[in-house]
Amino acid sequence: MSQDDVKRMAPELVCGGVAVVSLAAAGGLGAFSQVFGSDPVGACLIGLAAASVGALAGSAYRLRCNRGEHEALTARIAELELRPTVELMEEAQGRAEAAEADAQSARAELCEQASETLEMQGACRAMAGELQKARATALLDQFSDFQLLAMCDICDAEDTVGYLSRPFGDPAMEQLQAHDVVVLGGASGRTGDRELTWTLRPEWRRAVKGHRAEIDERTKQLRERRA
Repeated sequence: MSQDDVKRMAPELVCGGVAVVSLAAAGGLGAFSQVFGSDPVGACLIGLAAASVGALAGSAYRLRCNRGEHEALTARIAELELRPTVELMEEAQGRAEAAEADAQSARAELCEQASETLEMQGACRAMAGELQKARATALLDQFSDFQLLAMCDICDAEDTVGYLSRPFGDPAMEQLQAHDVVVLGGASGRTGDRELTWTLRPEWRRAVKGHRAEIDERTKQLRERRA
């Protein structure tokens, strides 16, 4: 029996003890009265024992009636004991707030990194454009405007008849042949004249088509004078 049970059953234990003591005393006084005569104290002790027994019975009945309520209260107390205390709740709330602050800081850092990444991507695209322009410039700068115009003439002729016919000894064709840009096709007989057919090498045909806008801008004045 636990200390809590002893406290809860204190009235019953007291009544039981009084009843036992009273009955024992009454029994002793009864034996004494048989020898020396009747004794009113014994009668009083018997009455006290009877009252104690009655109180004990009533208290036992009360305990039986209140057993369900006591069990419910016990279960409720056990449930409450399992719940976190106010200090634990405050500590958990503090940890949650700290975690939320860390998460917000991480989100802000990710947003900043994303912004920096977008800026770097934009810078890379700009650099790629500048690099492509520089390559195109370097590609075209190795030729004079006169040679670039001749390359455009060959490319346009290839799109129509498949080659460009130029008289033998044409300076533009000789210069382009020296740069290994054109391919000599052969001679075609015409009365009183001798012409050669020229085509661009495939890589230079692609270069002319890919940079035609830049070439046309550079050879604009030559085209106007030739027209």
